[in-house]
Amino acid sequence: MKCLISFPFFIIICIIMNIVSVTEAYKVVIHSYMKYGTLCRLWTEDEYGNYLSGDKSDRTCHEDDDYTYYTPPTTFYVIAHVPFSLEEDKKRGPYHNDICLTIQGTLNDWDFYEASTPC
Repeated sequence: MKCLISFPFFIIICIIMNIVSVTEAYKVVIHSYMKYGTLCRLWTEDEYGNYLSGDKSDRTCHEDDDYTYYTPPTTFYVIAHVPFSLEEDKKRGPYHNDICLTIQGTLNDWDFYEASTPC
């Protein structure tokens, strides 16, 4: 009797798995060329300014490091903040796909742009 009950349950689970799509995420890769020791905060947010993924506090952005974040499959922006910098935060987007960006420079002379080479 156990086998008869388990088999229909197994079939139902298989049907549900095929009907319900798996939620995907967009991959955001940010390559850092910041001067060693410079702090930064990198994150993604939706079109309404709601946090999606990334840093919630400042971190050391090491030279020649990659930072990878996964964001829900929605329209999103990528924001870079360098604390104590005279420059404003930089916001890039909107994006609806995987994206590679680069942050480079020093405390008061930095840039944030889409990478011209693949990730």
